[in-house]
Amino acid sequence: MTQLVLIFQVSAFLSISYVTVFFFIRRPVHDKRRRLLGTLIPITGASCLLARLYSSPLPEWRDLSALVLFSTTIGLLLWCLITLKRGSLHFAFDPHAPQTLFERGPFRLIRHPFYTSYSLSWLASLLATEFWFLLILPILFLLRLYSTAAAEEERTFETGPLKVAYQRYKQRAGRWLPRLKTLFSRG
Repeated sequence: MTQLVLIFQVSAFLSISYVTVFFFIRRPVHDKRRRLLGTLIPITGASCLLARLYSSPLPEWRDLSALVLFSTTIGLLLWCLITLKRGSLHFAFDPHAPQTLFERGPFRLIRHPFYTSYSLSWLASLLATEFWFLLILPILFLLRLYSTAAAEEERTFETGPLKVAYQRYKQRAGRWLPRLKTLFSRG
């Protein structure tokens, strides 16, 4: 099980790296938080992998939980990629108002499925090592950056040309997790 978790962990981080580098529209926005994300993600990812490699065997429930979370990360990222076309979303901390509101695929259920998938992989990484206490601060910082980016993205929607549609969308889709009423409804 240990090797399987490591394989899924590497796969999750490679998927996140692919999405981060090749998928989003990148405008020359000089934002320190964007540079910080670009630096902190690979360093924290490498640290998580090293922590896993040097970790003693863990209880089976932790390996299984990490495996489920890494699998969910990969599945959610793939669902996002299948739903969208490359270059249809802006990278974090882009101040420009979006011109498109996606409401299909994972976006029907969750307003920020990319941030949700990234967060799940960091939580899985904490479960996948006995050295979680060394990783908690950079991971909490990344989660805070994702939260800040999501809030700013929502503000750009709420003040842009899609504000009415976005208000309706917010009623249906949860920010990080699906709303139960949407999850079990058709449409």
